[in-house]
Amino acid sequence: MPQKLLNKQTQKHSLSLNQSMKKSLDILKMNEKELLEAIRDLTSSNPFLDYHPGKDLNAMLEESFALPVSLKEDLYLQLHTLRTPFDRKVCSYIIESLDDHGLFRESIETGSTVMQCSETHFASQLRVVQSLEPAGVGARSQLESVLLQLERMGETDALHLMKTYPEALISGDLCMIREQEGWSYPRIEALLGVIRSCQLNPCHAYNHTRAELLLPDFEIIRHEDSVDIQLPDSGTLSLDQSSAESVKQDPVFRKYLEEAHFFVDALSRRKVTLLVLMNALVEHQKNHFLYDDELEPCTLQDIAKETGVHESTVSRTLSNKHYLWGGTVHAVKDLFVSQTRGGTSRDSVLKSLQAFIRSEDPRHPYSDQDLADQFEALGMEVSRRAIAKYRGQLGIPSSSRRRKK
Repeated sequence: MPQKLLNKQTQKHSLSLNQSMKKSLDILKMNEKELLEAIRDLTSSNPFLDYHPGKDLNAMLEESFALPVSLKEDLYLQLHTLRTPFDRKVCSYIIESLDDHGLFRESIETGSTVMQCSETHFASQLRVVQSLEPAGVGARSQLESVLLQLERMGETDALHLMKTYPEALISGDLCMIREQEGWSYPRIEALLGVIRSCQLNPCHAYNHTRAELLLPDFEIIRHEDSVDIQLPDSGTLSLDQSSAESVKQDPVFRKYLEEAHFFVDALSRRKVTLLVLMNALVEHQKNHFLYDDELEPCTLQDIAKETGVHESTVSRTLSNKHYLWGGTVHAVKDLFVSQTRGGTSRDSVLKSLQAFIRSEDPRHPYSDQDLADQFEALGMEVSRRAIAKYRGQLGIPSSSRRRKK
């Protein structure tokens, strides 16, 4: 019985260690932006943690978190503020079925079949969605989108013109319209101006994509003959010791306290590990930062051997990190340079390949075999297959496509 109890306690302790290790590795893997999000979430729920952001960080985080509202989000917001009754399920289906231009490409028949309702009911709910902003959303074609916009503007004559004389408008036969409607040419031109003011893609404002804000995990600073690594001023995370002492006996608060201690310790270990690994990596590539030399061959295994840190931990720590250099944010992974079979760095091969292509005769561009021969003449062993691969990575087309007549 005591042995069983001991085994059970040992298993429980081992499970606890494994969970703690996983959490530590998760924190180690986070980049600066993910870490700040985790800190923000934890400090909002843990009463023992206080966080004071660093300089200029509040503005950067606000910009990062304030993502633009999508078309569908905006439509749902409008839908739920309508005072007229609507079928929530059918309207939601229509909104989710809109394409990138805000058009509903399905037929009424298909939609009603999927939603198991009558075509009349489905069409009425489509009109509900079409009544939302921007005018033209939910149309089944660009032509219908323009018609919906004219209808919303109250331009009945322009709407009549679009519905009745589409072929004449396309061919520019204003004479026929004048004869049929009895309108003057200035009147017709004015109506055409109203039609031209409509948007073929009224939802274009929602289609812009915004580059994700990249917060550097550290900055590389060049001095006269040395390179330094500087961590960003992310702010300070502190433990409220005064409150901690008074509630140690409470099991609920003790759990929060243990969580706070663990997180603060994990952040400290993350900082040390990151500095150790990055110092080793930057030392490898020091000449690149000091003299703009080519990157030296350097792999995860090299850094693992030098620092004594397991290769998987090196990968986990540095795979998603970024550094600030020369006012630009770069991926740390770009500092790792593999070697070709002959020992030549990939970075050197890419630069040489670009130089060969720039110097070639555009009427007789180098084939991949020609380029392999060029490398061989320089004492660099690069296969034709590797050249094709590197060409693809650089976006350089094949010789037949580069040839100019």
